[in-house]
Amino acid sequence: MVSKIEALFLEGSLDAICSATVIYLTRKGTALQPLLLVKDLAERAVNSSLTKITDFDRRMRVLEVLLQVGTSHI
Repeated sequence: MVSKIEALFLEGSLDAICSATVIYLTRKGTALQPLLLVKDLAERAVNSSLTKITDFDRRMRVLEVLLQVGTSHI
């Protein structure tokens, strides 16, 4: 799942990089994963992709996902 999220961060359109897309990518069938798992997967994907992203706007968008996932489903 981390590789799917990382691919989104590295290759996806800037508009698609958001917590909703991350949550969608982490679901199994129609079942949503527990929020703590989604946060962990998102954090791992952010950490691994930031070293590969040189575009400032993309880096900021990826970092925003952590904030969004941290406040999702509360």
